[in-house]
Amino acid sequence: MPLSLLKKIKLTPIPDTKTDLQRKNIVEKKHPQHLIVTGNSRLKDIFGEKVLWLPTRFKGISATQIRQFLIKGDINQALKYLPAGFEKFLPFLKDRLKKLKNL
Repeated sequence: MPLSLLKKIKLTPIPDTKTDLQRKNIVEKKHPQHLIVTGNSRLKDIFGEKVLWLPTRFKGISATQIRQFLIKGDINQALKYLPAGFEKFLPFLKDRLKKLKNL
């Protein structure tokens, strides 16, 4: 993936809300051109065609665990749970993590 395309990607957490409709409205208001990458079938139900769903190919990977390693700055541990080739996204990811920590 070209670096120019990576610069256009924004990583944004999806907030917890009381209802799915509230969640959908928040995301669509903040990011009208969004695409959600997930393996969570519940998000597929909520957001429909806006979801790029990654099914069982990644079964056994815990996104929560990966996020915890990334937040702690333990990139090498996170890489153990990510698909081969992901390391080429590390410069982009490190930049985004740095911005999140500064918030």
